[in-house]
Amino acid sequence: MHVGTHRGRVPELDGLRGVAVLLVVAAHATVGISPHYNGLGRLPIAGGGFIGVQLFFVLSGFLITGVLLREAQEGSVSWRGFYLRRAGRLLPALFLVVATLGAIGVIWGVEDAGGDALLALTYTANLEPLTDRVTHAGWLGHTWSLAVEEQFYLVWPLVFLATFRAAGERGVAAAAVLGASITVVLRHQLPQIDAYTTLRWDALMAGCWLAAAKPALTRAWGLAGALLLAPYIMEPPWPIEPMDYSIATIGCVAVVAAAPHARLLQSSILRYLGRISYGLYLWHALLGRLDVTPAITVPISVVLAEISFRTLEEPVLAWVRGRSSGRSGVVRVNGAGAPSVRTTP
Repeated sequence: MHVGTHRGRVPELDGLRGVAVLLVVAAHATVGISPHYNGLGRLPIAGGGFIGVQLFFVLSGFLITGVLLREAQEGSVSWRGFYLRRAGRLLPALFLVVATLGAIGVIWGVEDAGGDALLALTYTANLEPLTDRVTHAGWLGHTWSLAVEEQFYLVWPLVFLATFRAAGERGVAAAAVLGASITVVLRHQLPQIDAYTTLRWDALMAGCWLAAAKPALTRAWGLAGALLLAPYIMEPPWPIEPMDYSIATIGCVAVVAAAPHARLLQSSILRYLGRISYGLYLWHALLGRLDVTPAITVPISVVLAEISFRTLEEPVLAWVRGRSSGRSGVVRVNGAGAPSVRTTP
C-alpha cells in the first residue's frame, strides 16, 4: 500500500497520535516535567517525551502537506484557508491554558507567569535557550514544540507552492529532502545551538516527503521503525547527539508510513486520546508543574482536554472552516504547474 494523502480522518493516524501523547505524558509522569518537578519514579520510558514529540513532528508535516497536495491537485491552494484553519485549530486551547496560568499566577503569585505567557503566545518558546532564561523551566516551557511547528508553517506553504509549480509532487518531495538535509547539517555544525528545541525541522520535512513521495512502505517497515525507536524510549542518551535525531526521524517515518496497516492503532482508546492529544499535551505539562502527584494531575488533564475539545476547539474550528471557504487568498494551479494568484474575491 502506498502512503498517500487522505480525505477526512484516518483512524490509525488518530491512534498513532494517541500513542505519541501517551509516550509524552507517561515520560513526564515518571521522570518529571522538568528538573525542578519530580515524577512518580524512574520507569523504562524516560525517552517517551523525545520520541512522542518526534512522532508529532513527522505526523504534522505529513498531514499538512497532504492537505496542500489535495488542494493543489484540485486546482487551487487557499493561503487564507490554510492559516485560518491552523489558527482555529491551535489558538483556542492555547488561549485557555494561558488564561489558566494567569489565574494561577494571581492566586499563587507565580513568578514570571507573564513572560512565559508571552513566549507561548508569540510562538517563541523554542528560542528561550538563546537567551539567559533557563531552558524548559517556565510554566509553559512545553510550548517550545508548538513554536517549532508554527515557525515551520510560516515557511513551508511558500516552499510547497514554488516547488509544486516547478515540478509537481516530485519537486515538493525534493524540497523536503533538501530542507531536512540542511537541518541535519546545521545540527552538526552548530553545537552551541540547543538542537532539542530549535533544529528539529528535519522531522517535519520528513513527514512532508512522506506525503509527497508516497513510498511503498509496508507493515514490516513499521515494525522495523518501532524497533529502532524502542531503545530511545526506554533509555535515551543524554545529551542527545545530532545523529540520534536523524535515527529517531527515520524510525518515526517508517512508523507513520505503516500506520494504516496497524490494527492496534484502531483501538478506540488510542483514537480518543489522539483526538484530544493537543489539549492533553498542553494541560498535562502545565498541571505537571504544580506540586501535586501525577496520579492526580494526569486524570484531571484528560478531563480538561475533553472539555476543551468538545466545548471550545471543535466549535471554533467548525466556524473557522466555514469562514475559510471563500475565494480570497487563493492560488490557482493550472494543470501540474504554473499557478496564478488571486487575492481578492
